[in-house]
Amino acid sequence: MWKMWKHFRTNLAYRIISIVLAVILWAWVTAEQNPVKETLLEVPLETRQLTSELMVAEKPSLVKVRVQGREQTLDNLTSRDIQAYVDLSTARPGVNIEPVEIALPKGVELVSAIPSQASVVIDQVSQVQLPITVKVTGEAADGYQVLEPTVNPSQVLIAGPKSILDRIGEVEVSVSLSRPTESYLERVPVIINDQAGNSIHEWLKIQPEAVEVFVPVVRDLPVEKFVVKARLVGDLPGKLRLKQLKVTPEIIDIYGRAEVLRDLDYIYTQEILLDEIEKTTVLDMELDLPEGTYTGGISRVKVIIEVE
Repeated sequence: MWKMWKHFRTNLAYRIISIVLAVILWAWVTAEQNPVKETLLEVPLETRQLTSELMVAEKPSLVKVRVQGREQTLDNLTSRDIQAYVDLSTARPGVNIEPVEIALPKGVELVSAIPSQASVVIDQVSQVQLPITVKVTGEAADGYQVLEPTVNPSQVLIAGPKSILDRIGEVEVSVSLSRPTESYLERVPVIINDQAGNSIHEWLKIQPEAVEVFVPVVRDLPVEKFVVKARLVGDLPGKLRLKQLKVTPEIIDIYGRAEVLRDLDYIYTQEILLDEIEKTTVLDMELDLPEGTYTGGISRVKVIIEVE
């Protein structure tokens, strides 16, 4: 019995030693074939948990993150796999020093993050409505001319930190012409620059972000100014009477051949049926342009019909 027990203990010891040696050998082979290494990645710094009344006015854009892990893991690692962020749930207007938090995928360990703390400037959210300037470069083809451009809408609503809004120099859209023979009509993104001409778009929310730009391109023809009249048809219903009629704009530029312009007295709108007017009304009316004439970008006018 004693011999059997001694034999069993000896075999068990050999087995344990074999297992330990196998584990050591496996670890050594793994370390040789897939060693632990380090790598450095630049990761965009995010902000989280900031209340809607506040906005980030200034912060570091990138964090240099040094990590370590097995070579095979790091070979497939990109900056998109790492998250660097600051928690702004307790932030207040002004300068806030917050720790940079790093979220890593499985199998990757953090060595260092630079900066480990981020200086984040917080400001109150403000809004401002500003007109848009159209900048046109280039020219029309020979025998054509570029008229005054129009933009719709003519203003944008800009929200952002007040300190950034105070630095706005220009709100513009840019159009480049390459000797066209037809008018230009496109949706164009709005550009916001500070007073030094530097873009500050990334700090702001713009509504709308793109606007419709119309650049009239017409034949190089004579131009004259004409009064716009509303073309009224029929009578007002019941006992209503016309108190006032106003057209805006009242005078517009008309382009055309000299003999055509000589025959014109006024420019009229499309017909307005008075029997459909039951109260003071504001209409957006299209112009009824004679054949061979063009406007300086205006195709519609506002007609105010005041009744009593």
